[in-house]
Order: sequence, then structure tokens, then C-alpha cells
Amino acid sequence: MDNAAREMLIAISDFAQSGRGGDVLLYNNDDNESGLFSYTQTEDIGFIRSELQKIIMGKYATEALIKYADILKLIIPEIAPSIGFEQRTKYHDFDVWTHISKSVGFAPFEPTLRFTMMFHDIGKPDCMTIDENGAGHFRGHGERGKIIAEKIMERLEFPKEMFQKISLLILNHDYRIPENEAGIRELIEMFGKEFLGELFMCEIADSMARKTNTETEMTISLRASLKIFKQITDIT
Repeated sequence: MDNAAREMLIAISDFAQSGRGGDVLLYNNDDNESGLFSYTQTEDIGFIRSELQKIIMGKYATEALIKYADILKLIIPEIAPSIGFEQRTKYHDFDVWTHISKSVGFAPFEPTLRFTMMFHDIGKPDCMTIDENGAGHFRGHGERGKIIAEKIMERLEFPKEMFQKISLLILNHDYRIPENEAGIRELIEMFGKEFLGELFMCEIADSMARKTNTETEMTISLRASLKIFKQITDIT
């Protein structure tokens, strides 16, 4: 990776932290062809992973992911199909990448959870079907997203524990969580307290990023379920 590529990535991460700057990001369309962001050396891989983490952990992560999507797709080509991909469903107001970017911003400031949200819906373009009414459906996108995310994480040499947690969270990010104590106790037995708590955070971020109104019925239901979960885990 050359210095120009490094400067671009640093500028994006700086913007994600401050919401300012980014002028250095001017580049030629030919950069993609010239392999500007090609990387094979261990130090390049570590640098890219570190800067990506700074981007998603920034206060302005959502704005950075949306504004610089065309540069980020040179680093992670797997996100390209999501950019501008219309979902054609009443449950979403935004294209896939905008939804993903917003969900990152709604997630807690924790790297595993924010990387999960960055990758959670990247399987959607491969899974879309259109019904007779013209509505989009995405059956199996969690499984597909897990496969794609694992490919990215292997290339960027994610730590093993983070890799495994993100894979499981992506696979289960659409799991329907009940709004009753008995059902939540079953999920605690199934997933464990720690994982279920993280799954709650991901599902709430996902729900908040679907519509212009962040407090949808789904978000409200998830918050009610989370309250029950917290009551149970405080007791036990």
C-alpha cells in the first residue's frame, strides 16, 4: 500500500472522529484500476484493520461510511453491491449501505458490535427476491452475510475471538426475540447471557436504522424485551 492510500484512510478515520476535514480524499477514478489499496504485507493488513476500527468507532462513523463509501469499497470490495442497493420494502426507508452505516452509528461504542453492524446486511444483494407485489425479500441473508464477512475478516486477520463473535452475531441478527420472561429465559439458556446481551444491542441498532423514525414498533418491542432480560440477569 502506498502513502497516498494510507493518507486517504487516515483522513477518513480523522473525519469519523471529528466530523471535519477530508479534503485529502480527492483521488482519480483510475485509482481502483491501479490497485491503490492492494495489500499483502502484514503491516498493511494491521494498518487497514486498525483504521477501519477507528472509522466505525468514531462519533461521526455513519457520516464517514456514507460520504466515503466509494473509497471504502476499494478497501473492502464486498461492500460495493450494498451501496445504493434499494430494498423495496415497507420495513426500510434506506438503501442497504445507508442502513448499514446508520446501524453502525446506533450500536454501542464497542468494536465487535460495530463491526457486526458494518457487515450484518452485506449478504442482502445476493439474496433479494421480488414477490408478485414488487416487494423485496431477503431470506437467508444472515447466512450469506456471515460467509462474506468471514472472507473479509480472514483477509484482514481479525483476532480469533472477535472473528467468531461477529460471525455468530451476523448469523443470528434477525432472530426474533420474544417479549415475555419465559421466552427470554429460553434464549438465555440457548445463547448465554453475554451473547444474548450483545445480540440485543445489535438488533436494536438494526431496528433503529431501518426507518426515519428510529422508535419503530420493533424498536419499542426490543427495548421492552431488553428490560425483561436485564431484570432476569440482575436476579440470577
